Amino acid sequence: MNKRFIKKLIGLIMIAVGLGVLLSSIRLNVRQYFSKEKTIKEFKEYIASGEGFSEEDIEVPAEGEMLCILRIPSIESENPVRQGLEKSILSDSLGHDMSTVVPGQKGNCVIAGHRNYTFGKFFNRLDEVQINDLIYVDTPTQTYTYDL
Repeated sequence: MNKRFIKKLIGLIMIAVGLGVLLSSIRLNVRQYFSKEKTIKEFKEYIASGEGFSEEDIEVPAEGEMLCILRIPSIESENPVRQGLEKSILSDSLGHDMSTVVPGQKGNCVIAGHRNYTFGKFFNRLDEVQINDLIYVDTPTQTYTYDL
């Protein structure tokens, strides 16, 4: 084999690897988007079907299950929040730290999520949130409003 052929082969391999990385990133973002949209739609349907729910009727979800929807209109953010902080949960939703209270209870509620494109863009625009912007947390029984 001559050197020219080897250089071309290495170049083609590098291009193929680059395309593979690009396509897998696009696939991940598309999967996350559709998973998020499906989860939000199902949770909204669940909320709509439960007219008359009371706080006593609703059990705290188990790890991995939907807890609420977190909305920040000023940055056009609407994301599902599931119980737990495992990698599998944070890969396609925000996660609730189960050692803290759930929304609506007295105390601190901790919701975590990634803010980069490697693991999703759930909190990638938090730096744009301003003082007095509103944050909404939709639970099966109520919508809680918080301002910064």
